[in-house]
Amino acid sequence: MTAPRDIDGEGAVRVLTAVLNQPGGGETVLGQLGALPGVEYTPPRPGGLLRRPEPGRLILGDQAFRATVRVGTQLQVSHFVRGVALQTRVLGPADAARALVDGLRQLIAVSGGETREAVDAALYGLAGAAGLG
Repeated sequence: MTAPRDIDGEGAVRVLTAVLNQPGGGETVLGQLGALPGVEYTPPRPGGLLRRPEPGRLILGDQAFRATVRVGTQLQVSHFVRGVALQTRVLGPADAARALVDGLRQLIAVSGGETREAVDAALYGLAGAAGLG
């Protein structure tokens, strides 16, 4: 069995940054990547009378991503080791895109070629959403 090809990191960062720069881009990226095999995704929950809204959460490799609660283009990124968050940061679009690409590379390394094809398809869909297609 041969190792799967790596993703085009520069191209993926460009696509993800473009989407993250759009209003609601964080939720768009998390939702699209949340459909990948081997990824844990919790969709956003709207607030109610006695409940505050919760953003979507994507666990990718050893990192968890959340769209920030206030409207913007940032993602909250938490680095986990054995279920404990060691570091949580709020990243702008370019840095968040690089963190997402690192997580996608971890996922591909563990899961293989079929996952890589799914990642390519998700990035293609996001490129279309960003008007890059």
